[in-house]
Amino acid sequence: MATRSCFRPPIPQIEEAANLLKEAVSAHIRGERARADQLFRLANSDSVRAWVEKDAGGKRLHIPAVPPRAGPKLNPGPNPRLATPDTERKVHERDGYYCRFCKIPVIRMTGGKSRPSVGYRIRLAYPDAVPWGRTNAEMHAAFLCMWAQYDHIKPHSHGGTSELENLVLTCGPCNWDRGEYTLEEMGIAHPDSHEPRRGPWTGLEEFR
Repeated sequence: MATRSCFRPPIPQIEEAANLLKEAVSAHIRGERARADQLFRLANSDSVRAWVEKDAGGKRLHIPAVPPRAGPKLNPGPNPRLATPDTERKVHERDGYYCRFCKIPVIRMTGGKSRPSVGYRIRLAYPDAVPWGRTNAEMHAAFLCMWAQYDHIKPHSHGGTSELENLVLTCGPCNWDRGEYTLEEMGIAHPDSHEPRRGPWTGLEEFR
């Protein structure tokens, strides 16, 4: 299988949505809540949602023709699946706020009252403009697409740890579509083989 740097090249509408989200946060900081609300709504793009989910034929867009895994279910052993908050912080210090595979901007969405993420704070401040339901269809498309994930280079199901050395920052689609397959099985190059994206995107962390 040929080696690629990402599952599928992102579409321009993702960057457009990211710019709208950034403008919305700037408007919020200036106290222009109506403008921020409008921009958050504009970023809820149908094109981005389609890229995340599936094409018109109902097939997943990111997954190549990989044969089903044979044999018994793999045992990840005693390793915790989730990274600690400190490890997540170190991942962002190293990788910034861009997916290490497809290079799109990402946003911290996980966390609740005890450890609120920027996505959680925005959803509380603009619940109508930034929906976040139980299904993909009930979630804001741009936030769903840019949902920061901490992907295991060696899959957790193969015994991979949740330590910094085995984690990379990815967007939601790149993490979800990979599943339990190794990078080699998916035909994806190791993220260390190409430079991480560097730029002004800060994951909307300036939102207060």
